[in-house]
Amino acid sequence: MRGVPNRSLWCIMKMADECVQGNGPAAGGSGGRRESFGLLGPAMFLLTGCATVVPAPELDGLRQRLVADCVAGLFSGVVAVKKDERIVFLHSCGHSDVERRAPIRPDARYKLFSTSKPLTATAVLKLVELGRMELEAPLRAYVPDVPAEWGSITIRQLLQHRSGVPELTEKLLDTYRQGSRSHEQAMAHLLGSLSEEEKKLSGAPGQGWRYSNFSYELLALAAARAGRAPFDRVLHKLVFAPAGMRTANVELIEAKGEMEAAPSPGLVRGFAGTPADLRPALSYSFVQQGAGAVHASYEDLMAFDKALSRGRLLSPAMQARMETEAVSVNDGVRYGYGWMIRSVGPCTYWQHSGGNNGYTSEFARAPDARVAIVVLSNLEFAKVGEIRSMAMKAMLESPENSRRCVEGA
Repeated sequence: MRGVPNRSLWCIMKMADECVQGNGPAAGGSGGRRESFGLLGPAMFLLTGCATVVPAPELDGLRQRLVADCVAGLFSGVVAVKKDERIVFLHSCGHSDVERRAPIRPDARYKLFSTSKPLTATAVLKLVELGRMELEAPLRAYVPDVPAEWGSITIRQLLQHRSGVPELTEKLLDTYRQGSRSHEQAMAHLLGSLSEEEKKLSGAPGQGWRYSNFSYELLALAAARAGRAPFDRVLHKLVFAPAGMRTANVELIEAKGEMEAAPSPGLVRGFAGTPADLRPALSYSFVQQGAGAVHASYEDLMAFDKALSRGRLLSPAMQARMETEAVSVNDGVRYGYGWMIRSVGPCTYWQHSGGNNGYTSEFARAPDARVAIVVLSNLEFAKVGEIRSMAMKAMLESPENSRRCVEGA
């Protein structure tokens, strides 16, 4: 497993059976005592139970919150915190399939939904650095079949949710129901069948901020044409592979038969409802190739953070533009290229959330403090935003990390 000290690997793989408060070979124990966590599977398993990993003491409140949420059935999934490229906190609990009582593994994969947007934006910005796209170029330079009313919309405006394009995701879903079997085919069908009302912009391009999933579908189409390959392959080539995101993939539709997603090994099952009444959730992430179709583990996202930090995906200059060219969303929050830009004291961090039928996710990184946080759940009602905020606040309010931010480490 990437990002976890080698001697802790044994603890993660054994999870609840033997990794209990210093027991087992990783902590120097005999491994003779065994303890079961019952129906919660690997509930309350923390790296803090292994002596080889020094936990972040500032996260004790988070640990207590997660233990309570797991027992109450309010959280199922994984929470990971990294500092200086080292996992300092890892909590995994719940079930990958509630009906079968299959325990969730820390290395399980989840649907990210809108947490996919930073990945899409990274692929587009890489194409810009490669000279295949331009931020100020009009969308029609890559997608000439867009309506004339959209002619002045730029790639930058799409990335920043300032394009004014209408939200047409439901119409895109309908094109798949009518037989489309690829994003390129579905988008071409959609663009060729827009009514006059559907062509109207919600506002002048560049004026005001309005979150738009469909903007990222247009970006995926533009990137596919600029990259001369389907968008899932562009994302793999420009982001997944160089970042070392070994298990990440883009959800695709089954080539034949019913309207359903192609198999995705290792993907946990998503659930809706309440803790007392869980129901398997159905979603069609393959519709939103640019806005929310990525499946990934916490390790994949930590690898993404590492690759950004080391400049393997985008140059430092391009990454700096994420903040310097961000636009205002509301008091205290700006939007860069695929990221919400937030702050805690002197520290700035990049963040995006995602959630829909059966899954919720959060990914945040504070480049100056060298902190990253991943929250992935297969319960659509899990309060992942609260968990991310609690974890990041605890990490960035520490004197050491505040100093790093002030110094611009």
